[in-house]
Amino acid sequence: MGWPVSKTDFISKGKKYEEVFKDFSYQYTTFTIIDSNRMNFSFSEHIKDIREYEKTNKSELNQYRGTARFFKENGKFIWKLKMN
Repeated sequence: MGWPVSKTDFISKGKKYEEVFKDFSYQYTTFTIIDSNRMNFSFSEHIKDIREYEKTNKSELNQYRGTARFFKENGKFIWKLKMN
């Protein structure tokens, strides 16, 4: 199989993958493939922040966003999440 290159590519893998993004609260996503054993998935532009900006015209400095790192360790794939 292989790492997805975009949200659209991820969702196209099947119904269970589509369900993962069903209620996803972020508008912007990137998939950065490092090699066959490592990938970074980043997300930003939380819908709550965007709606608040539209109402107040003020930007939140501490926006919700983060990165999930996927990598292989001891023959198993592991992921770690870091919120910014």
